[in-house]
This record gives sequence, C-alpha cells and structure tokens, in this order.
Amino acid sequence: MRLAITQPNFLPWLGYFELLDYVDVWVSLDNVQLSRGSFVLRNRVRRPDGAVEWLSLSIPKKCPLQTSIQEAPISTNGWQDRIIRKLQSYYRNAPFYEQFGDRVAELLSSHADAPGVAALNEIIIHELSSWLGIEYQFHRASDLEPGLQGDPQEKVLSLIRHFDADVYCNFAGGVDEGLYDSAAFARQGVSLQRQAYAHPSYSQHGGGFEPYLSVLDLLFETGDEALGIIRSGRGWEEVPARDAEVSS
Repeated sequence: MRLAITQPNFLPWLGYFELLDYVDVWVSLDNVQLSRGSFVLRNRVRRPDGAVEWLSLSIPKKCPLQTSIQEAPISTNGWQDRIIRKLQSYYRNAPFYEQFGDRVAELLSSHADAPGVAALNEIIIHELSSWLGIEYQFHRASDLEPGLQGDPQEKVLSLIRHFDADVYCNFAGGVDEGLYDSAAFARQGVSLQRQAYAHPSYSQHGGGFEPYLSVLDLLFETGDEALGIIRSGRGWEEVPARDAEVSS
C-alpha cells in the first residue's frame, strides 16, 4: 500500500494531484502550524498576457502565528468573490472555462462556513480530484494523532504506524531538504519514495507556457484531458537506505 501525508494546500498544482493519483491513502497533515507564506493559503494562475498572479485564501490578520492549519479561521471579507472575478477575467477565453468556471465559483463560494483552513482545502481537493477522476482513501492526522509532536520525520513515522503501508511517498522538496532519513523508514518496513515529476506542457490560451500553476489552469485549458496530462509527468524514485543504518 502506498501512503502520502501532506498538508492540504489551496488549489494545488499538477504534481500534488499526481501524488494523490499515485497513492492508495492520503493523510491530510492538518495539525501542524500554519505558515502565512505557504501554499496552504495561496497558489498561482496565469493571466492571458503570460504574467503569473497569486490567488490567496484569506485568514484574519490577528490569527496567532502558532495556530494550526486545522484551527486557523477563514476570513469573511469577500476573498472568494475576488478570486472568482479574477478567474473570469483571466480565463473567460480559455477553451474549457465555460465547462468549469461556474463549478469552480460554486466550489469556492459555497463553503464559506468551513470550520477552518484545513477543512476548506480538503473539500476543494476532494472535489477537484473527483472532477479529474482521482480516487484515494482519506484520513486526517488530527483524528489519528491529536497530539502529534516531534520533527517532520517523527510526525510522519508516527502516522505511518496506523497503516499497513509498505511505501511512503513524498514530494521531492522534503526529501531533498534532508527532512527524511530513508533508513528510519526501512526500520519500520517501509520504503521511502521521492516524487520525480517531469512537469508536462500543454496549450495555454494567449500563447507561451508557464508551468507550476494551480490545477485550475490545466482544467480551464484542457478539460477532460487533464488527468492524462497530469499522469504524463509521472516519475518516482526509491530513496535508498544505507545498509549500516538499517542494521543499527
């Protein structure tokens, strides 16, 4: 069984959905501290002139820095309407905006009463996954380990113990930053895999191409071809464990 444990990001990029499509189980890491500059609160889209702009989920300015993603409240300042207007302005001439524009607007506007940032992002991710045809088993870290503690690796290993997983799948960034020691996973009988995603290109209206955008860009530009395009960039690498560490 392949398992992924990730923070629930806002309107994620293609590689995020490739990860969800690849694994059997996704655990939303919702009981970790919120970072205001992270992808949990924002993501990027493309204007017709090729410029990139951020779309941001708004939280109250007085939200304490130590607040968890699960507990962080959502602002009631009309940020959803601002995003919807931007998407209409930027993508109204995209080939599949008519198919998905209203659905995205409804998705953003109909969950203003979500209890926090994590819950809202999970709803959005589940809905976008269903549009794409991606299925996975879902759990929340806060349900499995309410008092989750330790460094990133300790938190992940603690959550893995709840599942009969033999493969743990992680984005390249966490592995490359040295957050995880593959030997520690091997001692639990789990292999560590690193995503090696080769971002695919696709036609974007207005000409040119900008990668690493929210999956909304892909949906508006390619419609029902989106999942095939996401899968075309698939690549995973097993992170080897050193024999000496495994046997220690």
